[in-house]
Amino acid sequence: MGGQAAHTTAEAWLGRPLAERPSAEEAIRRYLAAYGPATVMDLQQWSGLTRLGEVVREMDLRVFATEDGAKLFDLPEAERPGPDTPVPVRYLSEYDNMLISFDRRTRTRICDEEYRGRIFTINGIVKATVLVDGFVRGIWKVTRERREATLEVELFAPVSERERADLEAEGTCLLDVLAPASPSREVRLHDA
Repeated sequence: MGGQAAHTTAEAWLGRPLAERPSAEEAIRRYLAAYGPATVMDLQQWSGLTRLGEVVREMDLRVFATEDGAKLFDLPEAERPGPDTPVPVRYLSEYDNMLISFDRRTRTRICDEEYRGRIFTINGIVKATVLVDGFVRGIWKVTRERREATLEVELFAPVSERERADLEAEGTCLLDVLAPASPSREVRLHDA
């Protein structure tokens, strides 16, 4: 594909005019539906807006506290799995909102600070990551040579045999989506 870049307005895309004054409450509800529970700093990181603490205090939200006393807000009707609920492995794309839509302090709930430099590069790139039991445990990329597509997974820490099998199974599904025309597909896990 080539040629001139096509641009349009949000109004043309949506087929209606934009609201004169967007609702901060509605934006907060949508964010929490996707990423809650979250702190006010998380909301501000994601939205680029400031002074959302005032808005949050006026909303009907559930409030939780972390071990260090930070306040987390969530929708009252949101489902919250129990602490023993199994978490499947996941492959997150580059610039995934799970990593960039949270304040740095909150992000440590899923990503150890020691891995930050391997994921967030100095030139602003956020690499694709692997979640094992809900925590970042590596980065991934797909390489292609001729008719072969390979999912390369660089693990940051050891994983169990079961987790390894799950990474391979989920990685195979990912390759089905990313490289459907490649007759040869392989998942390679590189240990820490």
